[in-house]
Parts: sequence; structure tokens; C-alpha cells
Amino acid sequence: MIYQKDYFINNSKATIIIAHGIAEHSGRYEKIALTLNQNGYDVITYDHLGHGKSLGARGKIRSFHDHIDVLNMIVKKEKTRNNNKKIFLLGHSMGGEVVNLYAVKYGDVDGIISSSAATKTPSNAKILRVIGFWYLRWVPINTKIFDKFLAKDPKVLEKNKKDELMLSKMYISLIGEMFVKGIKYLNKNVSKFKTPVLYIHGTSDGIVDVSASKEIIEKISSTDKTLKIYEDEYHEMLNDYNGEKILIDIIEWVNDRVWKFYLYA
Repeated sequence: MIYQKDYFINNSKATIIIAHGIAEHSGRYEKIALTLNQNGYDVITYDHLGHGKSLGARGKIRSFHDHIDVLNMIVKKEKTRNNNKKIFLLGHSMGGEVVNLYAVKYGDVDGIISSSAATKTPSNAKILRVIGFWYLRWVPINTKIFDKFLAKDPKVLEKNKKDELMLSKMYISLIGEMFVKGIKYLNKNVSKFKTPVLYIHGTSDGIVDVSASKEIIEKISSTDKTLKIYEDEYHEMLNDYNGEKILIDIIEWVNDRVWKFYLYA
């Protein structure tokens, strides 16, 4: 079972589906979902396999395709419900990678918002490309070692520590599938990325370097692509001090695409 929470309103303009990052869960995006509601959007949040309240071995994955295909099931279901309104995907970190992968594998949504996305193999994971990760797949990694790079706001970090749905460990199988094989697949098929997209990234991101977004936007085939770089922002910009301002940028970008879609429909 995939855990999903719907934030539906009357007379929405479009639907935004949120894909969370590695080791976290969809509940952390409730405030963002409610703000999007206030701006006229239906929102769907869900937990990836092996995360939060969804099924699957904690912090593991069989194939990176599983994450993409789960999202496709959610998109298909929403298309039957929302009366042909537009659908956008908002993904953060690993979720950002997932929505980028979705754009090249399915490409049947109306826009992508990619936040601090892992679209480039992290330097500390490159060794797995050399030695392989099959024999190391059950080796655990303590997720807490990354906490200090997430946000500047100590309240965010403290809340993470107390959150029982946050994964305390993940496995090499997940790292290898997503950040080695998944990114290899993305680069191999990047010419298929034709969906409108907004990339956002912070210059002080200590988990996924800003170069990831700078490089991927140059490779994709989309003719509607925007990159917004935020000075001194950490990995979790939307949960940090300037999160509300950055979310306004996202809303304005989506508003503009929705307006264009219906103007020229």
C-alpha cells in the first residue's frame, strides 16, 4: 500500500503532486500543501516505497523504476478525477530526481518543479560506479550524518530528530539504484525531457551541489525551462527561513503556465 494524502479544494485551477526526498516523508509537506490550497491548487502528497507510512522494506528499493511507476499510478488516478485539469509534479531531492525521471519515462504531465534535485551522482557515491553496489546492497548508512546540511533553522533540525517517520538509516541498495543507476538512466534518456520545468537550488546546498541543476537544465530538450538559484540557501530551502518566499516563486511559475494553457487551449 502506498500512503497518500489528498488536499482537495473546490474550483481548483490544477493539481500539484509532491514527491518527498530520501529518508523523509510526505507529512513534512503539509504546510506547503495548505499554502498551495490557498492559492487555488489541489495537492496530493504520498510516501515513497520504504518510506513513511508506505509499504516496503525501510530505506531499500528493488529498482529505481519502482519509484517512477508508483508516481505514474498516482498521476493516472488523478487524471480520472480532476476533470482534465493540468497536473504538475513538485519533487525535492530524491523526489526531484524521481520527477525528472518521470519526465523522461512518461512525460505525460504539464509541468515539473525540481527542488535541490539529485540529478547528478554525488561525489561520495561515485565509488559505487566503480566497485558496484550489489554486494554492498545491505550495508546501512546512518542518515543523521546529513542533518547539519539540511537547513539553517535549528527548529527544523530539532523537529527532524523527534520525527519517528524519518528514516534513521538507509541502505546501499537505495543509494545505488537512485544515485547511480537512476541518474545513468536519466542522462541516457535526457533528450526525451520535453516537459516545462522549473529548477530551484541553493548555492550552499551541502547534500546535492548546485551544479546538478545547472548541468541538467542544459541537457534537457524542453523549450520551457527555468533555473532559479538562491544564494546561501541550504538543501531544504522550502522548510527553511526563506521557504515562504521561494514557494511564492513556485506558485507564480505554475500560475503562469496554467494561465497560458487555458489562454491558448
